[in-house]
Amino acid sequence: MGSGELSTRIDAAASRGRKLVGAACGCAVLAPMVIAYVRLVVGGWTPQGDEGLLAAKVHDVFSAHPPTMGMRSTTGVTDPALAAHQPGPMQFYLMAPFNVLVGERPAGILLGSLAIVAASALGCLWVARRIGGTPLLLIMTGAAVCMQGLLGIGGVVRPLNPYPAAFPALLMLLCAWALLARRPTPAWLYVVAASYVAQANLANVVLVGALSAVLLVVGAVRVRAGIESTRFRRSVIGGFVAAGALLLVWLPSLVELGQHRPNNLQQLASYATSGGAGARIGTLDITGAVLSGLTPLPGLYPFARAVAMPSPTAVTVVCGVVFALAMVALLVRELVALVAARRSGRRVRLGVVGTGGVVWVLAFVSFGLSTWNIRAGYVPTYWFVALLAIVAFGWSVLLLAAWPHLTALLGRLGTTGPGRAPSAVAAALVVVSLLVGVAGLGSYKWDDSDQARGVGSLAVGYLRKHVPPGTPVRVDGDGFLPFASLTQALAYLLPAAGYPTYALTPWPQPEDTDFRLRDRAPRAAVQIVLIDIVNGKAAGPAPQGGIRLGQVRFHGAPDTVTTVWVG
Repeated sequence: MGSGELSTRIDAAASRGRKLVGAACGCAVLAPMVIAYVRLVVGGWTPQGDEGLLAAKVHDVFSAHPPTMGMRSTTGVTDPALAAHQPGPMQFYLMAPFNVLVGERPAGILLGSLAIVAASALGCLWVARRIGGTPLLLIMTGAAVCMQGLLGIGGVVRPLNPYPAAFPALLMLLCAWALLARRPTPAWLYVVAASYVAQANLANVVLVGALSAVLLVVGAVRVRAGIESTRFRRSVIGGFVAAGALLLVWLPSLVELGQHRPNNLQQLASYATSGGAGARIGTLDITGAVLSGLTPLPGLYPFARAVAMPSPTAVTVVCGVVFALAMVALLVRELVALVAARRSGRRVRLGVVGTGGVVWVLAFVSFGLSTWNIRAGYVPTYWFVALLAIVAFGWSVLLLAAWPHLTALLGRLGTTGPGRAPSAVAAALVVVSLLVGVAGLGSYKWDDSDQARGVGSLAVGYLRKHVPPGTPVRVDGDGFLPFASLTQALAYLLPAAGYPTYALTPWPQPEDTDFRLRDRAPRAAVQIVLIDIVNGKAAGPAPQGGIRLGQVRFHGAPDTVTTVWVG
């Protein structure tokens, strides 16, 4: 065998090894989220409350009223005059084809959310490999599996708008890292990921804006410096593609600017400049919460699975501070090395690890600044989902810097042979991901979903037997559960079954779902009435001459049942 043939065989074997490692990493990242999807579908997950509204907007994408606004936000909780929506409806358009594919069923809503999360996670692996090769690919796989374990089954594939943004946020950070480090990564991918993150939750806007501003400035400087080069021509083409993607993903929001007065941008501006109603959370408290969210030990500060932000403790704050200082120290080390190299006359740039450190510091500081307008009182944890991505990104930078030392240590310990470390790590990650999917996602709180499914079955079952499809339906309700959960569930389930539905109560400001207001129902509409009975006392009167379809017990409060009537 000649040396050339031997070299070819060695290269082919190495290529197969890299492909196998990549495939294993992809499987490891996908396994927990697919298991979560199957568990929710088999358990009969049904959208209700905010998720019911979200599902209704997904249904509306292929209707005469496509959504032009994001989800309702909590900006008007203390002052209705400040009520606004999230910046955009991108999530609904991405989920809609999957909802139709499954036949307008709750499984289709979950599938749309799974598609967003899975595509973003695989995109993270693809960009990670371009930045740091196989080492960063393996590190990112571990970070992605850990993120899913922290989110739990209630956050991995649930469509509630902040949760699916966790992996797009991580993808956005990686794309920013790649672009600043001059790794071949399409700018449009950053644009799509960043736009999704910004549109998903108002809490992410400062983070996205800061990263995007830095990338624009750096990009402009680079283009100006290389105006005669081939790279400049590629940059111009990439810039036009990115601009086209930007216009496409923000088009519904641009259309909305001319639909309502005040439009959503004006509503958001009013909130941002108002100072808000009510006292802000103390600076120390919110700083403690953000720093605690940086705890590098998974589960030590379990905000990802909590309903409201838990109180920070001395231990969690110290752990967060140590993690932040480690990232700053890493960046300082890289900057000192860069300065020393330039003083010696070498023309060098900041390395990959140093660039990652810059992105992390920028992301963390901008996220911290985004909390300035949070008010005292109930602070839901999903406002802080992007912090999970920032922590995962920071771990990736730290471990990439330590990778040569880790592999050398494994070699000295004799745990892996030369060149076998990536395969061994990938195999271990697959095993860990399966364990996370099977045992590490926790249990789902089914009470709201079960009741929504029960109420929907009664209403849809009656309509299909007695009312022709296309007949308008008005949904009224008395009591807390109809107001907060069940009418929103029917706002999705009934249109999906073929019945135009009027179920929503008025919002303080104009919105794209005004056509669903119950007051706009035709006089001939069939009426569905939901009435809570708490401790034997009904929240409202039964409709005169109505037909009682049945009762659904709320397992979360044994003394609460909801009666379903047809008026």
